[in-house]
Amino acid sequence: GFYGARYVMTRLTAPPERPIFPEEGGAPLDNDTTDTPETSSIPAEESEDTTASADVAPDVAAEPELEPGDYEARVIQPIGLILRQGPDVSTTQLGGIAYNEVVVVLDDSSDQRWMKIRLPDSNVEGWVKSGNTEKLN
Repeated sequence: GFYGARYVMTRLTAPPERPIFPEEGGAPLDNDTTDTPETSSIPAEESEDTTASADVAPDVAAEPELEPGDYEARVIQPIGLILRQGPDVSTTQLGGIAYNEVVVVLDDSSDQRWMKIRLPDSNVEGWVKSGNTEKLN
């Protein structure tokens, strides 16, 4: 009876929703928004130049992120992934990665069961289980 009840209870319970961590929320974008009103006190000609150079800088910074051997991949696991500090389930969780999010794959573990990745927006690095991403390009 006990095992039957336990089986039914485990089948009826749903896993909790994936947590959303502050570093996933796009804090740098909020800081950029607060910078815009400060630049509005600059004359129009100077603020346009500042805006133009600010638009170019993120594009330039985004391109050199890929080093030889690195590649971009998309998360294909529908429930997302857990980003960990090391290639083991017992290491500290650094956050979560949503389904369909693009990451930069840096390396594989020696046993090919884990991948070291970097989140392009925040440059946070960590490990995820292999086989849950799809290589882009």
